[in-house]
Amino acid sequence: MAILKFSKVSNNLPGTLASNHVYLVKKGESVEMFLTDSTGTNAYQINEPSPHPFLFLAAITQGAS
Repeated sequence: MAILKFSKVSNNLPGTLASNHVYLVKKGESVEMFLTDSTGTNAYQINEPSPHPFLFLAAITQGAS
């Protein structure tokens, strides 16, 4: 099972993403949340108005054996 880690950053996601990571990105007065996949290749915004209920689970289990 993957260990999920959290990072707080300002304005934008970092240029190189870490795998299995939740990024809290401060944008003005709000905070956007992104979840990376198991490879650190893709980041999915998880605080959109209607996120798919299985997005979080799919992103952290992608590539699990």
